[in-house]
Amino acid sequence: MKFQEITDWVDEHTKMLDKVEQLTKRLLKMSENENSTNSIASEIENRERLLFVLENIQNNVESLLEKFLSLKLPLSTDQIKYLKDWKFAHQQKTENIQKMDERLVLNLSKVKDETTQEIARVFQAGQNLRGYNLKDVKR
Repeated sequence: MKFQEITDWVDEHTKMLDKVEQLTKRLLKMSENENSTNSIASEIENRERLLFVLENIQNNVESLLEKFLSLKLPLSTDQIKYLKDWKFAHQQKTENIQKMDERLVLNLSKVKDETTQEIARVFQAGQNLRGYNLKDVKR
């Protein structure tokens, strides 16, 4: 087993994490635009698929690393630095994505509340109009 196999998966993980971050940014912008609520749902589904793939890649990296360490192969200082840098970058991006997620949830909650209020207004208007319908009056 070669360390290069681990670095290949780490690089793939980094690319996928970047895609998740970009998609989260796009979702955040969409959630701020009132006219894009329909497309948000499909983008969220895409993001969920990306997160699933990302989780699988991370599990793969961890299992490869465990195998590598179980073989008691020595790690060079460059390899250790590479893994520490990856872990640090991973934590930073994950925290950034979590912060964007919190803002996204707030924005979507606001849209949900506005939609609920609009439905209530439409329903109430329909109820008010019903009173003016002379066909509904009992004789």
